[in-house]
Amino acid sequence: SLIMLSPLERRQFGSPREAGFTGFLVKPVRARSLYQRLSPRPASAAPVETQGDIQSLILRPRLTVLVAEDNEINALLATRTLERFGCAAIWARDGRRALAAVAEGFAGTGPSFDLVLLDIRMPELDGLSVARAVRELEQARSHMPPLPMIAVSANVAEGDRAAALAAGMDDCLAKPLDRAALQRWLDRVAVPQPIERSA
Repeated sequence: SLIMLSPLERRQFGSPREAGFTGFLVKPVRARSLYQRLSPRPASAAPVETQGDIQSLILRPRLTVLVAEDNEINALLATRTLERFGCAAIWARDGRRALAAVAEGFAGTGPSFDLVLLDIRMPELDGLSVARAVRELEQARSHMPPLPMIAVSANVAEGDRAAALAAGMDDCLAKPLDRAALQRWLDRVAVPQPIERSA
């Protein structure tokens, strides 16, 4: 686990390891520093995965997931989590880029996605608008199953969940992403089946 400290707190805190932390980050946190901390360590120091994680990685084919998120640090956390699950994660920094990426996948001119994580609140085009537009695009490709889309929100209120489902999304998860909930979705997507949207 990491602890975030201001420059003053860092001078006063002492050794993070003695306090039970594996390391520290100095605020404001830069994406590069966070990336370095989250990057895989050498095999000898690799984190221990649970039996469930290992079994899912063995049984699940490599999935391609689109992460639509305007916050660079949130995007980095999501993509690193997905990569640790064995997925290929592609980041779109706003709604318009996300919609364009999905459209290119449908047309065969870009990566085809198995799952899309959509931040509800993004510049250019919000996640709800992206979801509606994707469902409209799917009308022209009725021979293909619907693309699974999950709304992601910092504060999942009942209104956010209802709005996400009404826009055509399949679920709504809170930030930071819950690993167990994300793993369940990856397992469901890996084995095509009718998707029942969460209530």
